[in-house]
Amino acid sequence: MPFKDPEARREYGRQYRARKRKVTSPPVEVSKEYLEGDLDGVLQAYIESIMMGCKPAAAYVVNRELVPRAIEILNHENLHFVIFSDKYGKATIYLFRDAELMRVVLFAETLDSNANKQLATWISGKLFGYNDHDIVNCMEQMCS
Repeated sequence: MPFKDPEARREYGRQYRARKRKVTSPPVEVSKEYLEGDLDGVLQAYIESIMMGCKPAAAYVVNRELVPRAIEILNHENLHFVIFSDKYGKATIYLFRDAELMRVVLFAETLDSNANKQLATWISGKLFGYNDHDIVNCMEQMCS
């Protein structure tokens, strides 16, 4: 939905996010086998897309208890990876074919302040193979 007026776009975004926050669902218990199967499938898809050259890198957020399983899978591949854990029990797994991209990932992770969010978004978007239009849309949504 194109908006010519930036204020109208921001207002639409506020209303959309408010509606989205109202939709809640009860917590669902998911088995460990399901989570491991999901991890296996997602990692294999990311590995294939990186190895085929579709994108330079990928990232996947998992529960921290699945990290050993992810390491087991990734050690059999010809990829580099780095894992960051947070204080909420989650871990982000970054995968990339070229070791030089690790420096880019580490740099983007340090851009945590609000002033650098747009730069971090641009870097991450390019790193994960998104097109310029989608990256700019994401940056605009962050500012509204």
